[in-house]
Amino acid sequence: MLVAGGINHYNTWLDSAEIYNPASGHWTYTGRMNVPHAFCEMVLLPNGLVLMTGSVEGTSELYNPATRTWTVTGSMNHPRYDGRTTLLPNGKVLVAGGDFIPEAELYDPATGLWTDTGSLVTPRRLQAQTLMADGRVLMASGTNQSGSYLTSAEIYDPATGIWTQTGDMMEGRTAATANLLSDGGVFVAGGLNVSFIGLTSIEEYDPLQRTWHVSDLNLQYGRFSHTTTTLLDGSLIVAGGSHSGFNLPRDAELFVSPR
Repeated sequence: MLVAGGINHYNTWLDSAEIYNPASGHWTYTGRMNVPHAFCEMVLLPNGLVLMTGSVEGTSELYNPATRTWTVTGSMNHPRYDGRTTLLPNGKVLVAGGDFIPEAELYDPATGLWTDTGSLVTPRRLQAQTLMADGRVLMASGTNQSGSYLTSAEIYDPATGIWTQTGDMMEGRTAATANLLSDGGVFVAGGLNVSFIGLTSIEEYDPLQRTWHVSDLNLQYGRFSHTTTTLLDGSLIVAGGSHSGFNLPRDAELFVSPR
């Protein structure tokens, strides 16, 4: 597991990276990045390299696990952070949202270059975003430029490069997570609500009906800015994040085969 960038307790953006070995249970330092990255996103590319995005200058970097080094690749056309990245079936990487930038971008690992693609219906940051079973990308919730927590959702079609609006969520939230379920639905967990408290509620998106419903499942701890990871058996593990202020839940939660 590769962990890189972020902010330390001195509020300094970091250029360091570490690797966790589950066999030994130990962390070790690996190569430093060329520039500090925070509020960043990483995605594993089909070629085995790891793409890092998210810096003030728009710098993107590639980590090579064979050499344990970082190299600078093409800079984004619109520097941003608090956006979201999604690996598309064609091997390109979609970056959308962040800093309320309307333009989404595509990274091509073959050329190392970024190109603009369709603009969002609603510019936002801290949205939940995931690849759906049909190869399109669902974006939901987040914060708009006026500070409102959004219920709106939209879908990106890589075949056309166009975003289209879909059904609204039941509750406005930001800094939630989105994961694909085995039946093709999308599981959006937690997030921050208008009372600045982490939500325990979970909503599910039905791509056939283009509608949302509140799930029968709930988080044990309300949280936002957390992670939700799909395990090999289809279970989902939720970890980290905040509940309110510096109230940080230490326990992880496991949803065994939610579908």
